[in-house]
Amino acid sequence: KPDFVHAPEQFQQWRKNRSARLKTATFEVEYVGFPADNQAKNAFQFAVDIWETQLISPVTIRVRAQWGSLDAGVLGQAIWGSAFANFDGAQHLNTYYPVALAEKITRTDLNATTEPDIVATFNSSTNWYLGTDGNVPSGRMDLVTIVLHEIAHGLGFVDTYDGADAQG
Repeated sequence: KPDFVHAPEQFQQWRKNRSARLKTATFEVEYVGFPADNQAKNAFQFAVDIWETQLISPVTIRVRAQWGSLDAGVLGQAIWGSAFANFDGAQHLNTYYPVALAEKITRTDLNATTEPDIVATFNSSTNWYLGTDGNVPSGRMDLVTIVLHEIAHGLGFVDTYDGADAQG
């Protein structure tokens, strides 16, 4: 069975009745190299719409979404555009915060409004399912699910580890 993440109940209610829950964050997406038929853009935007009902931020989150070539087996990748430390309101000194989180804390733009807060690239060679209904056929990858996952990385949900000789 294909991997698929169902949209949260709050989002589903919002889609049925737009007054049920307001957007609590705003994303602006710059699409680079996406196919002209807009199917991939529509799937990407669906994932963004979900994030907009799950996060709370007074500052617009800017995403540069790129459609292009990645290594075989890599579906997508995303990272924050910049990071900031020792700003007013930071909870810890000498700790870097991804720009979208730092801007939420400070309630102001910290990078130029022409710079992305998140840079994400999705593999144009993947056999994507571009629907938004979750009915992912066998052998296809759900773009909405992968976009949700990669945006999380761009917001700062990451982990790191080192391993040597089977020790981590």
